[in-house]
Amino acid sequence: MVSAGGRTFGTARDRASGLRIRAAERTRVRLPLRKPEGMTMSAAGLREFYEDHIEMLNAREFSRVREFVDDRITYFGEPATDDQVAAALTGEIEKVPDLRWELTDFAVDGDNIAARLINTGTPVKEWLGVAPTGASFEIVEYAIYKVRDGRFVHMTNLHDAGALERQLDV
Repeated sequence: MVSAGGRTFGTARDRASGLRIRAAERTRVRLPLRKPEGMTMSAAGLREFYEDHIEMLNAREFSRVREFVDDRITYFGEPATDDQVAAALTGEIEKVPDLRWELTDFAVDGDNIAARLINTGTPVKEWLGVAPTGASFEIVEYAIYKVRDGRFVHMTNLHDAGALERQLDV
């Protein structure tokens, strides 16, 4: 296996033919994400960190939340723990089992991240104040984060609730 730019490729024959190993077959060596106290991650490092976070969400690997979230975090304006963040994510998936996040825009200012994502899914329980109708949605999410010592210390986001309601025929 060969790893380049955060992607892992198979044999020389695979690389030569342009085939990429399916995500389920990829193996990545994960280095500790936590930076020594007071060190700032580069913009490229923050993007890789964030993409790994989105990969963790989409893979439903919530046991890995501690890799990304500080022990004490401000989560939607309230103090929280990494366990509370993991529980909240699990709750989201119970409401929308096929929820997916796709990163479309990404900006960094120091230790601050701003991201625009596309969320898709089909709610089976009330989600964001909207009862399930059997219909699927595709909405925009804007997310703001602050990273300190290689982990999120502030997380918040906004969803286009109007678009959600229109798509679910509310």
